[in-house]
Amino acid sequence: MAGIPNELEAARNVSLATFRRTGEQVNTPVWCIGLDARLYINTGAGSFKVKRLRAHPAVRVAPCTMSGQLLGAWRDGTARVVDEPGLVRRVGMAMRKKYWSTRLTPLLGLFSRRFSERVIVEVTLGPA
Repeated sequence: MAGIPNELEAARNVSLATFRRTGEQVNTPVWCIGLDARLYINTGAGSFKVKRLRAHPAVRVAPCTMSGQLLGAWRDGTARVVDEPGLVRRVGMAMRKKYWSTRLTPLLGLFSRRFSERVIVEVTLGPA
């Protein structure tokens, strides 16, 4: 299995492109970590990007700024929501190491449902 390209591994943010049923691409800047030759994203369970990827698992990723301005080339891949507890725990620990502010997410969940239910999205690079 190929590794994660350096520009994605080192990126603070990546643009995750998911697709509507019409085929229209929707780009969202997200935090991610590389683990076991895959990219992992922590996001809200009810977010539209999760709903879109459940309907159409093909995605694209590219390094970007926090505001979504692309800093590199798009890479094609597929995505799925992770449901293995051990992997979810490993990804969560790696996210907390890379992004200190993710430690606040459980606290924010007390004030808003938006932060309470989270899922891990696994992106495997390669042909969609």
